[in-house]
Amino acid sequence: MSAALHAALRDAVGASNVLVDGVTVNDRMRSDGSGRLFLKPLHGSSGSGVCALRWTPRHQQLTAPLRFDSDAGRSVLVNSLKVRTYTRVADLEGILNRLLPDGMIGEQWIPKLTLPEGAVDLRVLVIAGEARHWVVRQSSHPMTNLHLGNRRADESALLDCIG
Repeated sequence: MSAALHAALRDAVGASNVLVDGVTVNDRMRSDGSGRLFLKPLHGSSGSGVCALRWTPRHQQLTAPLRFDSDAGRSVLVNSLKVRTYTRVADLEGILNRLLPDGMIGEQWIPKLTLPEGAVDLRVLVIAGEARHWVVRQSSHPMTNLHLGNRRADESALLDCIG
């Protein structure tokens, strides 16, 4: 990413939200004591490279549609249709050390509404200021993308819940 583009993005989202190295993430984890954060690549789509990070003083957890693989005897990180949870510090460092140098945005992890079969989010297609289509997505983990094996939720259950 060019320095000019990085600067423009930093100005647009706020300097504290653009994370470019593990030190920034580790500093945040130490200063906050515990918390939850979504890390999203500056470039990507369909949940590619998105990480859900949780931490307490004694435990760290990273959930992502990623897996380690081997290429010519070298460890590489690849996208996966299976969402995995990593709790070993070496795994978290391995993932973050590969992703953060390309730039990631840290977003506050706001808990999703939970219905009986899991957490839900709502995707709305808006055209000319009017909501034209919506999909309720449901998952047992933080990522709700349908291509990751999640499901469409019952729209009437959501409407009953929110009134």
